[in-house]
Formats: sequence, C-alpha cells, structure tokens
Amino acid sequence: AAAALLGLGVRRRIGWCLHLCVLLFTLSAIVLLHLTVTEYGWTRLLRLVLALWAQFLLFRAITSVQVLRNNP
Repeated sequence: AAAALLGLGVRRRIGWCLHLCVLLFTLSAIVLLHLTVTEYGWTRLLRLVLALWAQFLLFRAITSVQVLRNNP
C-alpha cells in the first residue's frame, strides 16, 4: 500500500510538473508572438506564416510525388 501511495505521489508531481511546463511554454509563446507583432507588425508576421505554409505544402507535394514514383 505504501508503494502504491508513493507511486501516486510521484505521478501527481509529474503531472504538476507537466502542467507547469505547458503553462510556461504557452506564456513564452504568447510573449514571443507579442514581441514579434510589436516589432514587425501583423502584415509581416502573416507573410512569414504564409511563406512557411507554402514551403510545407511544396515539401509535401515533392515527397508525395517521390513516394508515387517509388511505388507504382
């Protein structure tokens, strides 16, 4: 019973640590987004996101063509 209680305590600590890490990551992402917007403006940020999305789509298209060529 003591081992089960000890395991439960460890799980709770890990759970709280995980929640804290997620919270800190979210806060840092919000701060980074705010700094980016205030530094460059919304239009430049939107252009950056669209450019990254276009590169991702291009990469997906190239890899899917390669997969189709390798598997007739």
